[in-house]
Amino acid sequence: ALSEAEDCIVAGRPMNLNGFKKVAKHASDMFLPRTSATPSVTDIENEYWRLVLFGSEHVCVNAASIDTESGGYGFSKSRQDPFGRHPGNLKMLSSNPGNVLRSLSKVIGVT
Repeated sequence: ALSEAEDCIVAGRPMNLNGFKKVAKHASDMFLPRTSATPSVTDIENEYWRLVLFGSEHVCVNAASIDTESGGYGFSKSRQDPFGRHPGNLKMLSSNPGNVLRSLSKVIGVT
């Protein structure tokens, strides 16, 4: 099953935040109950697991990954830069003391 899942992972087109919001709104309209209230976290979680566990519908998933080893975008990796030292810097997050991700080797999308 894992190899089938890996076969489904393909690079898509670059998408800005507004485009991602439109896709998320469309998915919400398709899969979540149409009520006047915003769907609850429980509603979203229940629908997610229904789709995963029953697999009766084909669903295209959009995801984003930050390659923390690459330069040229996102946060700085320089410790001389104030943002390079910031604890929320996604490029440095996995190397912060006490972070369990330090025990992993470099995995794109995770570390």
